[in-house]
Amino acid sequence: MTETELILGSLTVEELDDANRYVTMLSRSWRSMVKDERRRVGLDTDGPFHAIAALSAAVMREMLARGGAEPWYAGASTEGHPAQLELDLYARRYGYRELEASQARSGVVERLCAVCGESKPQDEAHFPRIDGLWGEICGLCSQPDWKRAAELVDQFPPPATTVDLMRIQ
Repeated sequence: MTETELILGSLTVEELDDANRYVTMLSRSWRSMVKDERRRVGLDTDGPFHAIAALSAAVMREMLARGGAEPWYAGASTEGHPAQLELDLYARRYGYRELEASQARSGVVERLCAVCGESKPQDEAHFPRIDGLWGEICGLCSQPDWKRAAELVDQFPPPATTVDLMRIQ
């Protein structure tokens, strides 16, 4: 039994339900806070978001265990699991560990761009921060290539619109 299982196992059904609602509220609050520059509390990593996700998963696990569900372990199939999307996301995250931010010798937190492979400072000037999470693709690589887009439109023209189809008939 882990520390988390010991604590959550001691809760009544009502307390566990309240804990679940609180974690949901905490997650929404964090997401809205990181979007507003004035409300940021000086935490520039995704650590708080992942801690909230872990707390949410722990509460969900206790609720599922009380319902008779088999425990899930790393490496097991996520098919049919209520947290399948989150579990698959974190499994993918483990696969991309080299893309995680790390502190350079200069003291600056840097991360690798998944497209160009360059190490750049982890800040909003270099990486987008969508819903409070740092992007894996730098700002330069995520810019649209309009020249290539024009070539693709010429090569693959858009489908006919309803107006064009009416003229054909």
